Amino acid sequence: SAAGSISSVSSNGAITDANSADANYTAAVVTLRANSGIGSGDAIETATGELDVINNGAGASTVEIDNTGDVLLTNLVNTGDIDFSNDTTVTVDRVDAGFTVGTFRLSVANGSVFGVNRPGVDFLSVPDITADAASVTVSGAFGTLARPIVLRLNSEFFLAAAISSVVYLGGEPPIVNDTSDIKLSIIDSLNSVSGQRLIEIESLA
Repeated sequence: SAAGSISSVSSNGAITDANSADANYTAAVVTLRANSGIGSGDAIETATGELDVINNGAGASTVEIDNTGDVLLTNLVNTGDIDFSNDTTVTVDRVDAGFTVGTFRLSVANGSVFGVNRPGVDFLSVPDITADAASVTVSGAFGTLARPIVLRLNSEFFLAAAISSVVYLGGEPPIVNDTSDIKLSIIDSLNSVSGQRLIEIESLA
């Protein structure tokens, strides 16, 4: 059923896919915890609206998940590589592959990627995605004018989207390749009196 919640914990091992391409977890909320991999080498299939996943990354293990349906990524965390694909819209709260450790790969076939609303918190102060490198392919938007995606990346970023709106926490990584059709950015006003944030269209493809 798509209602309720499911939780799986493998404190000293891995969570693996044993049913080929069929869904492994179908619920409103799916929580996964492991030490040495979640879907490593054969992605875990989920059908959920909220995903809470943490792997310790033992043995250079990976997290690989394919989800169906709009989803909130409450946690998608690994000390190492993360591969996540979704067919529709993704809302990001916390994705963390380790700032100097893992690569985050995201594919969204028919949707956009938005940042979560955190009441009372300046979104520009909290990274949505942390990784050594990231590669993102999205059919729709990656962030919005009002709520760009906040990135903390160490080495490299590739993005292909219809519209991109990003902020780099701590500065851009050395390599950035944003091939999006429209690129938007927020600029902090230098006017200390107004303290306003301005929106700028950087380029149109």
